[in-house]
Amino acid sequence: MLAGYSHELHHLPVPVNSELVTRILDIRDHPPAHLQRIPGPKAIQYFLRTAPPVAAPASAVYAHDLGGVLRANGRIVKRVATQPHPVERPSPLQAWETTS
Repeated sequence: MLAGYSHELHHLPVPVNSELVTRILDIRDHPPAHLQRIPGPKAIQYFLRTAPPVAAPASAVYAHDLGGVLRANGRIVKRVATQPHPVERPSPLQAWETTS
C-alpha cells in the first residue's frame, strides 16, 4: 500500500546552534522539579516550546533531531546487541531429565 511513497525525509533537519544545544543539555541534566524523571526527546521538545525563545525556533526542532543531539553529547548511549549463546544438545536417549 505504501510502496509508491518516498522514504526520503519530508523535511530537512534544522541546524541546531550551540545556544540551543546548551539549553537542550541543561533540560536533560537538570529537569524541572515537577517532572521527577530524566526527560526524553519529546519532553525536552515540550519544555523548549514553553521556555523563552532562543536564536533557532524551538518549535521547528523535532524529537528525532533532539535524540541525535543527545546521542552526540553522550546523554543517550547506544545499546550493544547481544548474541545468543547456543547450547549443545545431547544425542537422543543419552541424557535423561528427572524431576522429584
